[in-house]
Amino acid sequence: MKYVFLLVGLSLALTSCAAAGMESTTAPHYESSSSDPSSEVETESVANEDSNRNGYSEFCDYGTFDAGWEELYEWGRKTGFCIGPTAWVDAIPDGDFPSGWLGDQASLDIEECKILNFDPGPNSQDPTNRAFPLAHQVDQYANIFPKPSGRLLIAGVSGTDSATSAGTPATDYAPDGEFIEQWVNGMNDFGDDFEVQFSPTYFDLGESLRDYGISHSSSREKRQVFADRVLARLDRELNFDQWDGVIVVTTPGTPRGVLEQAALPWKNKTVMTIPPKTYTTKFVPDFPMIMPTWVIHELGHVGSGLDDPNGSNYFQNRKDGDPTDLGMAGWGLQSTSLTDRLGWNKWITGFLRDEQVICADPGKPGTFAIKASSVISQGEKIVALPISDSRVIVLESIRATGINYKLQSESEGLLVYEINTQDQRREHGARLILGPGREPERDIPLIVPDAPLKAGESVTFGDFTITVLEAADHADLVAISSK
Repeated sequence: MKYVFLLVGLSLALTSCAAAGMESTTAPHYESSSSDPSSEVETESVANEDSNRNGYSEFCDYGTFDAGWEELYEWGRKTGFCIGPTAWVDAIPDGDFPSGWLGDQASLDIEECKILNFDPGPNSQDPTNRAFPLAHQVDQYANIFPKPSGRLLIAGVSGTDSATSAGTPATDYAPDGEFIEQWVNGMNDFGDDFEVQFSPTYFDLGESLRDYGISHSSSREKRQVFADRVLARLDRELNFDQWDGVIVVTTPGTPRGVLEQAALPWKNKTVMTIPPKTYTTKFVPDFPMIMPTWVIHELGHVGSGLDDPNGSNYFQNRKDGDPTDLGMAGWGLQSTSLTDRLGWNKWITGFLRDEQVICADPGKPGTFAIKASSVISQGEKIVALPISDSRVIVLESIRATGINYKLQSESEGLLVYEINTQDQRREHGARLILGPGREPERDIPLIVPDAPLKAGESVTFGDFTITVLEAADHADLVAISSK
């Protein structure tokens, strides 16, 4: 991985972790409808051994790979937030499949698996990027960020109500920059040329930042005023045309609430603010958004239009709802932001190439070998099984590497989930297909921590049975059969 400096430096990132004992104010609750009875799941249970990877006995632990984030972990200990990953760890090398793994593969042309988005209408502001673009969305998809070979600028501003800093954005936010750059390059199996750069200083605006009212829930009108005044000045100073995306920060120690996380409208470019690195324990509405995984979670919304597939939010926000309507139940960066971006989302945002995706023929049995999605490999990584023009089952191998380095053995295996673009409800459209005896747990970072299937386990979903035949350190061999 390489790190690029503009005059001085490195960069900034962030993403979302579930809070223990605190209710999130950022993911609203929505009513849910009952699930499709034709898609009921039958499971067959197989025991698995209990061992840990990479020295982490708990997912929320601070450890060797989290150096540079001590203050954040101390803040998490005091506030009850699970910090989760703060690094990208190349813990599992790629390698050949075990001998005998490459068997019968009944595959379709890749285009058969590229189901299309639903059309939200011309005035919708909701994230709608769940599949491949409709004809009128192609130009919008061309501006997705982050992307391979992209460039991100971290631009600093200060005002009359921000703290004084002896540093620069590059020195103050170096760990954040390293995290985001490594994560983006880690998703790209064909190069590590995503670059993060910094403005040389914090540009003093000579006015109150708080008066702009920038927060996760601020109105478009407020964000437009900030863009017209502040971004216009920064653009004159720095020329934003040099970068594909911009994150605006202010000085560490600035009181929380002065400048929080928000998407900013600017020339069809991905631009957003994030909170300062201020480790107060006094609660503010955007409280957890200083965590590094929250930054990249929000980039998924702002830059790529990805939704939060949390179902009814019954577990995530400890609100009323349908406890059986789990969505992805914490799996995937857009669902509580503690694990890597789903393989399906990597594909639709340009990080997995078509040749890394197997489009399985639903009319024929097949055996398929796939590499773990967070292992650096140019091999095949996900299996997509189309079941209609709006629904596809995805098989993805999960291992404790990349930003998944804290996963326990119970969380390694084959993750099975459905993408359904016909379900247009917000925070729906993706849901786990749960295997042997898996049950949701209310008070842990991953709502179903043992969701991935282990070797010997199978799950039946509708007419299809999916079985993990064998597992290697970096891959799974799976079989698909139909009634």
